[in-house]
Amino acid sequence: MLELESLETDGMEIYVNGKSLLIHFAVCLISGGNLGLNWILGSVESFGANYFCRICKVYRPDSRTLVYEKKDLYRTEENYQRDVEVNDVSTTGIKGPCIWNELISFKLTNNPYADIMHDVLEGVADHDMCFIIEPMVKEKWVTHEELNDLVQGFFYGTQEFGNKPPLLCKDKVKARSLGFSASEVLCLVRYFPLMVGHKVPEGDKVREFNLKLWELVDVLFSPTFARSYIPHLNEMIAEHHTSYMSLSNRFLTPKYHNALHYGMIIAKIGPLQPVWFMRSESNYKEMRQVAHVTSSRRNISYTLTLKSSFKNCGRFLRKRGLDHHGSVILRKFKGCYQGSWQL
Repeated sequence: MLELESLETDGMEIYVNGKSLLIHFAVCLISGGNLGLNWILGSVESFGANYFCRICKVYRPDSRTLVYEKKDLYRTEENYQRDVEVNDVSTTGIKGPCIWNELISFKLTNNPYADIMHDVLEGVADHDMCFIIEPMVKEKWVTHEELNDLVQGFFYGTQEFGNKPPLLCKDKVKARSLGFSASEVLCLVRYFPLMVGHKVPEGDKVREFNLKLWELVDVLFSPTFARSYIPHLNEMIAEHHTSYMSLSNRFLTPKYHNALHYGMIIAKIGPLQPVWFMRSESNYKEMRQVAHVTSSRRNISYTLTLKSSFKNCGRFLRKRGLDHHGSVILRKFKGCYQGSWQL
C-alpha cells in the first residue's frame, strides 16, 4: 500500500523520446467478482448474511422481494465509519476497515461497480432460462429432444461460432443451473426467442418473461448508454424481477438484488460491458495453463507474476501498449471524471 501511496502523491518519472515525464497514478475503480470484491474491501463474504450488499445496507429478508433500490440505504462515509466502530458483522456487514481507504483517490463507498458476467450471465440469466425451459417441456410445446435439436441446429453466425451452447441437460435444468459458460449463456439468451418463439403461444407468461429477459440482457450489454434511458432501465429490472417471482414462486437472490443498483452504477461510470470481468477471467485461464506446464511448485505465484511481467515488458518494447479494449476503458474513466461519459 505504501508503494501505491507513493505513486499517487510523488508519481514516477519516465523518459519518452529523450524527454522526462512525471506520471501520477490514481485508483479509479476496483473491479472483480462479488466474493473477491467483498473480501478485498473488507465486507462480509457470505451472501447469506444479514447485510450482504457492499453498496447498500439492505436487510437480507427485505431484499428477497425488493424490486427498486432504496437510496436512503446507500452506504456512505459516515455510516461506514460507524459500522467499522461497531465491529459487529452481523448487524453491519463490515468485517473491518478497508485498507484501500488510505489512498487519496479512493473511497470504498464511492466504488460503484457490478460485474454483469457473474451477476447476469452466471446468475440471473442462467437461473431464468431454467424457469423458461422447464414449463415449455412440461406444457409439451416442445420436447427436450426437439429443444436440443433447435439449439444445435440454429445458425449462430461466424462471430458466435465459438460461443455455441452445448446440449441441454434435464437434470441441470431441474437443478436451476444450465452448467454453461458465461459466453454460452449470453449466446443462448440472445437467440432463444428466435429458436422457440413459434412453439410458444402468444400472450403466455413464459413467452413474455423470456422476452423481458432478452430485452434486459440486450440493454445491459449495450456498449453505449444514454443517461435519459436509466429510469427506463430501472423499470425494466423491476418488471423482470416481479415476473420472475410470479413465474417461479421464489424469492429473489443476492444477484437479483445487485441488478437494482445498475442504473446508479451506469450513471456514474457508464456502460457495464467495457468494465466486466470477462477479460480478467480470460487472463486467469492463461495463467492456469502456464501453471499446468510449469514443473516447479516451490513458488508458483512468483513464477506466474514473473512471466506476466515479461509479457507486459514485451508489449511495451514492441510499442503495442494497450489494446483497443484497454483504450476504451481509459477513455471511459477519463470521461467519467470529466462528467461527460455519455457516448
